[in-house]
Amino acid sequence: MFSKINFTYKKPAQDSQRYLILREQLVKQKIKENEKKSLINCISSQNKIDSKKVQNTSDTFQQSRESNINYDNNNNNKIVEMKLQDSSTIDNGIIDVVNKPEIIIDNEEIQKIQVIKNKYINDLTEPIEDGNFDVDSEYLFIEKILERNIYSEMDDNIPLSFNVDRIRKRGIKILNHVYQRNYEDGKENSSGLGDFLRGCYFILEFCETYNFQFKIIFNNCISKFLLIKTHDLERFDKVLKGIRVCRNNNFREFVVKNNDIIKDQLKDNKNVMADFVDYVVKLPQYSSNVFMYCTAFPINEIPEKNKEHMRKFLEPTNEMQLTINQTLDDLNITSKQYIVIHIRAGDSYLKEDNDTFTNGYIHNLVNNIKNVVSLEDNYLLIADSNDVKKIIHKFFPNFKTLVKPITHFGEGVVLEEEKVKNTLVDFYLLSQSKSIFSYSAYEHGSGFSYWCAKTFNIPYVCKYVK
Repeated sequence: MFSKINFTYKKPAQDSQRYLILREQLVKQKIKENEKKSLINCISSQNKIDSKKVQNTSDTFQQSRESNINYDNNNNNKIVEMKLQDSSTIDNGIIDVVNKPEIIIDNEEIQKIQVIKNKYINDLTEPIEDGNFDVDSEYLFIEKILERNIYSEMDDNIPLSFNVDRIRKRGIKILNHVYQRNYEDGKENSSGLGDFLRGCYFILEFCETYNFQFKIIFNNCISKFLLIKTHDLERFDKVLKGIRVCRNNNFREFVVKNNDIIKDQLKDNKNVMADFVDYVVKLPQYSSNVFMYCTAFPINEIPEKNKEHMRKFLEPTNEMQLTINQTLDDLNITSKQYIVIHIRAGDSYLKEDNDTFTNGYIHNLVNNIKNVVSLEDNYLLIADSNDVKKIIHKFFPNFKTLVKPITHFGEGVVLEEEKVKNTLVDFYLLSQSKSIFSYSAYEHGSGFSYWCAKTFNIPYVCKYVK
């Protein structure tokens, strides 16, 4: 019913503060059990814990020769129940003693404990006093520290259970991911092309894993420039306009390093699969099809076959390919022989709401670009603002660039065919580069260039430039 989840549990390093505190406490415990001998006497006599004093449990615990074996009817997984013989005779006090770890210390370890005693013991909420040490309470305190610091991130992100068969029971076989101007009868706008591609990878991963069909529908003029076509969409106009948006995009937090390099975002996968199944189950079903819009991040690393799948979906028409080839010729660059400098100045500039750049922003941008430019390479400048292209080109006159009207594919922008075509040309020029350096005004980077690089296996670096 559920897939097996493997976890790696990290043990605390033996020279860590938590580990040494725990060792200190266990030593005190054993000293108390050994007739409350002092630590000094323990050192001088080199006394070790007598293993004979530990309760022999071989006769107390005997694994039953009987075992109940049941089978889960849903997935034939074997469930084994092991029994203890005559558990009513077990002495709970003995169990407590057995479960406490036996520790043997030598002079070197004792000296380590003495060194750290004064240094770290005050870190505990309540200082430990000689002759007044409660093993159970202090052991519990240490366990809470370990649980909070070592396991908390893992525990917080353990996926909730979900049942994909709920989708199959509704007769759903095909998941159609739709990219259009808005959803829910105009109440929700789409996001950018990068976000849509990200959601495609999530749904494709889901379909590959659980044996559903995956299709993409471009319900806008983007489809005019792609080989993939969906015919007679007018018949489904009401259905497509009413598509509900999947709310969970499993985003957790941005990761921006000290040098302003933007790393992959952290994902919150705890609820996303359960939420996605609920979302699909509630969608209207039409002849085994459901229509959706989802921007969740793929959970696992994207396999090459899924990238190939997406490259097929994004294949341009023959006419569009001729335009791309002509553009390369006009720029005097060759596929895989140039580096792209990509600038994401921000949606306000892309939507032409703003046309002013601060001197500080331009200064930071120019300095960052200078750090990666070499005389040996050819560079193509691509940006979401023609104004920023013109400014940067003054500092780097050798950069090749195109100055044509472009557009944002999301945020409810009314798509104009010529702008869409020019923006797609930028996308395909990115896809044919040998590497990409992106500079974004957002901490989340640029989905447009990132998911292009991911799909076409282009080396990629993105920096946050304010």
